[in-house]
Amino acid sequence: MTMESIELVVERMRGYGDRTALYWKGAEHSYRELFAMVEAWHGELGELGIGAGSVVGVLGEFSPRTCSLFFALMQAGAIIVPFTRAIQPEVPAFMEIAGVEHLITVDEADAWTHEAFANVPQNELIQQFRGGPPGLVVFSSGSTGKPKGILQDCERVMRKFVKERRGWRTVLFLMMDHFGGFNTFLSAFAYGGVGVCVSDRSPGEVCRAIQDGKANLLPTTPTFLNLLIATRAFREFDLSSIELITYGTEVMP
Repeated sequence: MTMESIELVVERMRGYGDRTALYWKGAEHSYRELFAMVEAWHGELGELGIGAGSVVGVLGEFSPRTCSLFFALMQAGAIIVPFTRAIQPEVPAFMEIAGVEHLITVDEADAWTHEAFANVPQNELIQQFRGGPPGLVVFSSGSTGKPKGILQDCERVMRKFVKERRGWRTVLFLMMDHFGGFNTFLSAFAYGGVGVCVSDRSPGEVCRAIQDGKANLLPTTPTFLNLLIATRAFREFDLSSIELITYGTEVMP
């Protein structure tokens, strides 16, 4: 199992020390605090029997607990299957497709619970991936409308973050159960930036997060930008810190 890129980026992140890593619910958390949580997770994962090749669902939103858990799971060589509360009714079906063996749920107060599942049927792709680098499973509706799991190699994904670049104060707007959201999460921390968490994705709350978290990068969607313009929520907040807005394509109705 090769994790050279992951370890290079993680060690660089450790070196950021007291620099701010996360803005969550009005408070800033340093890289030192983040990695104290990563180390705590390593102990917890060991006690739970989670290690290389384990298929682990993570249900929650971006927070100190989930962000530190993702790094701990990657270092442990696990296969990560992130879920958000927005898709909670669909989670059992997604878990069956991915062959989730453990589910860690992180609530709005950042407290967590764990469930283990025995004798879980595994698909052939997951079986072939075990023993390799850590993985990431995200879901797509697919061309038929039936959900399909997409397995990513976390080591390969992390390679593009090895070269140092500017760190941004990034709004973690894109959901962690989409590849774009997970990619944004990695880029926010890999360069010593700040992940600015949102309590929800309404225009007002996103604008509040930008203002209070002094975010300068907003990765978002055309739909949200149209909604922001329609509601004029931007008039109620100081968004002068924003330097860059990025957005991708969406399926048209």
